[in-house]
Amino acid sequence: MEVKGTAVISTREFVKANFGEQNLNKWMSGFDPQTKKIYESAILTNNWYPIEDALRKPTKKIGEMFYGGDIRKGAWDCGMFSADYGLKGIYRLFVKMGSAKFIINKASSIFSTYYKPSVMQSEVTGDNSSVLRIVEFADICPVVESRIGGWMHKGLEICGVKDINVEMVKAKTKGDAVTEYAVSWSDK
Repeated sequence: MEVKGTAVISTREFVKANFGEQNLNKWMSGFDPQTKKIYESAILTNNWYPIEDALRKPTKKIGEMFYGGDIRKGAWDCGMFSADYGLKGIYRLFVKMGSAKFIINKASSIFSTYYKPSVMQSEVTGDNSSVLRIVEFADICPVVESRIGGWMHKGLEICGVKDINVEMVKAKTKGDAVTEYAVSWSDK
């Protein structure tokens, strides 16, 4: 599995923005050699990186260092930051101008630009609700499932809807066939 450089950069920027330069250096000093090599190099937004070293390990370390061991909460917040970081310029305008349903329907194509190989399916289930399913993602882990949930939440915030609820109701990491998120919101 590979992850796009944008998500890798946003992970580093999340630590720097929320915990400061000194803690960024502490965070990176605990990396194994493969992860350290990625984070000490110039990370390119359009390059693909091995997900284990570029995303899973660093995000897990965020939970351990800055969230009292709550790895899922750290990953969720990092995913929210990643959406905010990645949806800039024309992308932010696109998200702000689109309806939540439109954005949800685009989720599968957006998803595959961040993770490969991966497949997500989306289904609008009501006026203000949807289900998103990750049906293909080799070796998905709780850290990545939580990052994706946080990303969805922030993406909907940027869209301008309120009362957002993103709940993981199934998880491949718990033996389910898919990871499934039930998503609901209220209009602007």
